[in-house]
Amino acid sequence: MMKSLLSSAILSGLFCLTACSTGGTPINTEKPFDPNWLQSREWVVEDINKGGVIDRYHATLKFDGSNVTGSTGCNRFTGSFEVSGNTVTLSPLATTRRACAPAVMDLEQKFLNALSGPVSVSKDDTGALILTSASGSILAR
Repeated sequence: MMKSLLSSAILSGLFCLTACSTGGTPINTEKPFDPNWLQSREWVVEDINKGGVIDRYHATLKFDGSNVTGSTGCNRFTGSFEVSGNTVTLSPLATTRRACAPAVMDLEQKFLNALSGPVSVSKDDTGALILTSASGSILAR
């Protein structure tokens, strides 16, 4: 079992990340989730809360062992995470404090909010990582 937890907040919206691929197909809920599938890949954010992302916006997420690292598109972050079934819970994340353009800072906040509570993880038919809130809403893609 992997490490500690983030504060729990019910999140609205879906968050899907892909490992250097584009496009998206519906979530396949029939395939069992293998948590090892998350490991050692850099997931690139393609969409946050069904609102898209800015061109050249490059937010990432990487699970490695019990650690999670990534970029918000402006700042870097690090923390730990725990997997239980198909639910991932991140510890409070440590982030750098650079300032960026307001639109990028807005996407950064939405991305961090998506990671601030337990999320269900699945993948679609293209291999994209999908994170959903406890209520089943899409957080990002």
